[in-house]
Amino acid sequence: MNTKHVKPVQQNHSGSFALHGENHGNLAVNPDSIGRGFIWAGDTADSGILDIINQRVQAIGPLAARFEAHGLRRLRCKERDRDRIPKAAPLYYHYFSDPGTDAHLQQWRLNQVVFQMDALHRMCPDNDVTTAGLFLRYIPDDGRYVLDPAQHSQFFSVMRWQDLESADLLCDGKNRDPGIVLLAERVSGLVLPLPHDSVVSWLFYSSGSGIDFEVHDGKALMRRMRRYPMYFLPDDDPEGVLDAGLVKQDIEDCISTLESWESGAIDPCTVPEHLIPRTHFEPRKNAVCRIQLQKRLRKISGEPNLHLLSGTVRLPAETGKSSSAASPNGRGAAR
Repeated sequence: MNTKHVKPVQQNHSGSFALHGENHGNLAVNPDSIGRGFIWAGDTADSGILDIINQRVQAIGPLAARFEAHGLRRLRCKERDRDRIPKAAPLYYHYFSDPGTDAHLQQWRLNQVVFQMDALHRMCPDNDVTTAGLFLRYIPDDGRYVLDPAQHSQFFSVMRWQDLESADLLCDGKNRDPGIVLLAERVSGLVLPLPHDSVVSWLFYSSGSGIDFEVHDGKALMRRMRRYPMYFLPDDDPEGVLDAGLVKQDIEDCISTLESWESGAIDPCTVPEHLIPRTHFEPRKNAVCRIQLQKRLRKISGEPNLHLLSGTVRLPAETGKSSSAASPNGRGAAR
């Protein structure tokens, strides 16, 4: 790919990410200004997918970040590792708590699905896994935007623009890999891999001076939206509000089922599917459903140690466990 028209991003070979970007003009920063939504990658083999994603990013509005969609050159097997990630452009991560701007080589189990959303979908069709993420904050500096050094950034499962460019892996033409789209953030020089059937959940705040971009399983999210519509806003009304009546009814359904289980009126092992409250995850097995319902009701009740065992609601005093022993670590996706 000819990248002469792209101004190089400052970056070194030690694993640090860039701090400087191009001139974006000046954003009128309003701390209360926020926005959120989704960018559906869908069929990455579509010949017009790069333009489509670029248009959807532009539609978000003014951002200090500068995103561009690009293609990845088709690679031979020997150019990829066992997780199908290009050997010349590995994945990196950086935690909020990490000092400086050092980016660390990522060698996690998560690598198995970053480029293969279909593999994640086969293993767990109903999932809420975030395969990649960017959490960055910017400040103006002499007519351009740079990453805010006082606000530590966080990212994971990202590639570096310099690695891709140096190895001649960028390709927007016929030799593009149909299974992946690269969403590059040029201020930082970090790149999010968007595999086939993925979706980007985006959030900006402070008038676009802060961003949160996460990649999820698009098929799983779409099913969750269909089964649980009262917890999602429609695309044509992203600034709307949830229907309080529907949300309240759903919570009451959960409480009713809990009370039935607690009283012994319903055996949770044999509860009919139509009596199970709607959740983010379609129940395939009653045991799985009980686990998911327990997690959700912990959040609703504010009691992190609520247990659903043998049809009885058991609180910490009954189990003898401390609050920290049973604290859930799952992540919700409802907005």
